[in-house]
Amino acid sequence: MKKLLLVFALLTFYSAPAQEYTTHIVKDGETLQSISASYKVSESTILKLNPEVRNEKIEGKVLVIPKEEILPKVAANTSVNYKEYTVKPKETLYSIAKSNNTSVEELKQYNPKLKTEILGDGDVIKIPLFQRKDNVDVNTTVQQSTFKNLLHIVMPKETKYGISRLYGLTISELEALNPHIVLQLREGQILSIVNKNRAEENQNQLEKGFEFYEIKKGDTYYSLTKKYKITKDNLIAWNPILEERGLDVGLKIQVPSDEIAEQYDTSSPLSEDRVDLSKKIQRGSTQNIAFFIPFGIDNLDESNKKSIAKDKVLRIALDFYSGALLAIEKAESLGVKVDYKVFDTQKSKSKVGEIIRQNNFDNTDMVIGPFLSSTVEEAAKLLQTQNIPVLSPLTSGNVDANTNLVQTRPTNEMQQEALIQYIDSLQAGKNVLILTDNKHKDIEARFLSNIPGSKAISQGSFLKQGDLGSALQKGVENWVIIEAEDRGLITNAITYLNAYAGSYKIKVFSSHQTDAFEEEVPAEYLANLDFTFVSIAKEIDPENDFYRDYHKKHGISPNKYASRGYDVTLDAILRLAINSDLYKSLEEIHQITEYAENKFYYHKKVKGGYYNDAVYILKYQKDLNLEIIQK
Repeated sequence: MKKLLLVFALLTFYSAPAQEYTTHIVKDGETLQSISASYKVSESTILKLNPEVRNEKIEGKVLVIPKEEILPKVAANTSVNYKEYTVKPKETLYSIAKSNNTSVEELKQYNPKLKTEILGDGDVIKIPLFQRKDNVDVNTTVQQSTFKNLLHIVMPKETKYGISRLYGLTISELEALNPHIVLQLREGQILSIVNKNRAEENQNQLEKGFEFYEIKKGDTYYSLTKKYKITKDNLIAWNPILEERGLDVGLKIQVPSDEIAEQYDTSSPLSEDRVDLSKKIQRGSTQNIAFFIPFGIDNLDESNKKSIAKDKVLRIALDFYSGALLAIEKAESLGVKVDYKVFDTQKSKSKVGEIIRQNNFDNTDMVIGPFLSSTVEEAAKLLQTQNIPVLSPLTSGNVDANTNLVQTRPTNEMQQEALIQYIDSLQAGKNVLILTDNKHKDIEARFLSNIPGSKAISQGSFLKQGDLGSALQKGVENWVIIEAEDRGLITNAITYLNAYAGSYKIKVFSSHQTDAFEEEVPAEYLANLDFTFVSIAKEIDPENDFYRDYHKKHGISPNKYASRGYDVTLDAILRLAINSDLYKSLEEIHQITEYAENKFYYHKKVKGGYYNDAVYILKYQKDLNLEIIQK
C-alpha cells in the first residue's frame, strides 16, 4: 500500500491537538468541489493537507481528508464563562479537574491562590467553562519544518512495528512520543515522530538559535560538551544521527548558540558543588508516599527459613525498606510529617496493575519503587495520567522515558561516560589501552571512539601474558581500561599486569567494580595497580548518623541496599519539603545532594522523565582503603 505522510515540523512534540483523518482515492469525474461537499470539508482545508494537488490533475490521487473541518487557528481553549464550586471533603485538584472536564493547570490559572495555598474543605473556587475547538495550523507548522520532527497519520493496516521501522525508531520510543497509542493504534491518529532516518539527509536545514559544526579528528563528547556548555544527552537529542554513527570525522551536527545553551543544565556528574537540603525545607508539611516493594509475601513458605534466606530479591527488599523507614524517622525529626503505605508488587507487572486499579492514589505525592525495570515502567505508565512521580530506586539500565519516571540510580552508560570524561581530561601523554571480553565489544567501540589515541588489546580465544606485554610502552604511563564480566579474563589480566608493574608504569581503570574484582583478585594487586573505578556509592563512614542509628536499631551494620533505601527516600522527602511539586524541585536544585553512601544530581530528559548521573571515582590506596579522587 502506498504510504501517505503528512509532514509537519513541531516546535514541541505535542504542539498540535489530536485530529483523526481518512483517505480518499479520487475517481474519474470527481472534483475538489464535489469531494468537499461529500465530506463537508472546505476546499481550502483539503488543499492545505494535500498541497501537491493544488496545480495538478487530481484523478487517481490519494487525498488525506479530516473527519471534521479544520478550523482557523485560534486559541485551543476559548473561555466563555466560569462557575463557582465548593470543595467537598477529601476532594483534590486532580479529582475536581477530572470531573469538570478541565485540568489542574487551568484551575490554578483561574484561582491564583491555589499556586501557593493548600486546597481545603469548603473552599470556593472558580471552574472555567470552555468552548473547545480542535485546530491544526498547517501553514505555520510547515514553515517551521526541520524534517526531523514530524507528524505521521496512521493509515489502514499500519502497525506500530511498521511505523517504527519506517522512521528508525523502536516501538518503545514511538510509544514514549505518543502515549495515546500505548493501548491501541487506530487508523487516522496523528503520531509525533523523531525521524532518525532523515536526520542526516536534512543537515542543511538549521534550527533557529543553532549553528553547524563539522566533527574534526580528535573531537570527543567530553570536548564538545565542554566547548558548547551542554550535556551529551542534549547533544544527541538535537542530533539523533550521533547514536548511529558516533563522532565520525566530517559529520555535520547542530550545536546551540550561547543563548540557547544557557537554557539547559550543563553541570558535570563529577561536580563538587553540594547543598544540604535539610536547611532549606518548609517544616510542618505533610507528605503521602507509596512504596512499591517486591516482598513476595504471598509466595513465602514461612516454615522454611532457609528458603527465605536464599530469596535474594526478598533480602534486598527488606534491607531497602529498613533503610527507608529510618529515612522517614529522620525526616519527621526535621519537622516533616510522612504518611506512607506499602504495597507488595511480588515482582509482577500484573500485580502492579492490580494495585493501581484497586487503590486510590489521588492524594499520593510520589511512589518509590518498584525495583525491576519492567514493573517500574508499568507503574509509571499507569500513574502518568495522574502525574504522580514514580522513583526507580535500583534499575541500572535505561528505562522507558515516561514523563513521570525518575531514575534515581545512574545507569551503566552514565558510569562509562564519567570514566571517559575523567580519562579524556587527563590522558595526554598516556598509553591508553582497552581490554574487554566478547560481551562488551560495544563498550570497547565506545571508548575507542571517545578517547583519541586509545587502542584495543588484541587477544585470541583467551588472554595471554604476551597480549598485554606487546601493548605496554616504557617511559610513559600505561592506562589499562578493563570492561568485562569474564572472571577468568579479569583474574588473568590483573595478575599479568601486576607482574609487569615492576618494569612499566601501569594504572588500571574500570567503569564499575564487578564481583570478580572484589572476590577473585587479591586487593594488594589492585592497590599496586592504582585500580580506579566509577561507583554510584562511596564507603559509609561509621560516624555517619544513619550508620549509628541503624546499628543501634538492628545490631548490624547497614549494607548497600539499606543505605540506598535511606538515601533515595530521604532525598526525595527533602526535595518535596522544599517544593510541593517534586518535578520542579528536581529541575531547580542545581547542586549535588549527598547522604550515607549515595549522591544525587538530577537532569530532565529531553523526551520526558528525570535521571540522576552523580557518581564517585574511587581508587585503591596502598593501605587497601578506598580514596575518593573525584567527588
